[in-house]
Amino acid sequence: MPVNVKLLSKYLANRLQDVLPTIVHSDQKGFVKGRSLHHHVRLLDDLQHHATINNSASLAIFLDFEKAYDRVVWDYLFLVLAKLGFGIYFISMIHLLYNKSLARLMLNGYLLRPLETTRGVKQVDPLSSLLFLLCIEPLGNLVRSRKDLGILLTEPIQVTGLYFADDSTLISGNISGIRQQLEIVDIYCQGSGARLNLRKSALMPLNRHLRCPDVAEVRCMQPNDTIKYLGIPFGQHITPELILGELNAKFFRGFGREEHERFVADPFTQSFFQCCGISLRIPQFRMITYKGGNK
Repeated sequence: MPVNVKLLSKYLANRLQDVLPTIVHSDQKGFVKGRSLHHHVRLLDDLQHHATINNSASLAIFLDFEKAYDRVVWDYLFLVLAKLGFGIYFISMIHLLYNKSLARLMLNGYLLRPLETTRGVKQVDPLSSLLFLLCIEPLGNLVRSRKDLGILLTEPIQVTGLYFADDSTLISGNISGIRQQLEIVDIYCQGSGARLNLRKSALMPLNRHLRCPDVAEVRCMQPNDTIKYLGIPFGQHITPELILGELNAKFFRGFGREEHERFVADPFTQSFFQCCGISLRIPQFRMITYKGGNK
């Protein structure tokens, strides 16, 4: 990507980042200043607890959009920008970055003739993720408009979906609501060019004691199945030890064995996890004897 294009893209991204919190709904946590994915992780866990203690038939469906960033239709993108109230100057700058873009394929070491592209946001571009948030915001608006399909936690907290960029999870009080939400997703796909991969989407009962109802072409999670949501495993029979194991593997990925052992054996670490109801096995350190001056 030419340097002048990178500079323009970064400039527009900085401008857009400042106004995103006022445009994008609070249930979208991806790439928006002041918002964190941890809120959604905690909320999904709370929804499971709420459904279980109230013995409700609430469900969550984890949507999988096929090549979400590559399928953004530019005409749809420009229409969304205009509908959201962006000025002509800003939209013209986006046009400048995307209009008449060319791509070339290499086959057996030979470059083929240039092809004009009409969809997809640029990769390794600070502006791309922000533009994608705007493109998927209409889906959230459509789902939120049907509050009767969501879950009322406490007045006025109504949950219909959790969004983190292209990681979209819809929440409903029953299987009929899920089917209606999928119809809304189909309407969104027809207008935006997105494509939902039902076979890779997953349906999970939020109530830990209920089995998953059948929905055509959607994978129904069984009681012992797990799915990773924003890097954290979820399921009906998830244990604290399993979640800790996942976090442990990520946190200590760059640690050596001895650093890992010392951290786990630290009294503060032990006290912290005991407060969380999780017991850690204190490792046995190896006794190393050195002879002479060399290790």
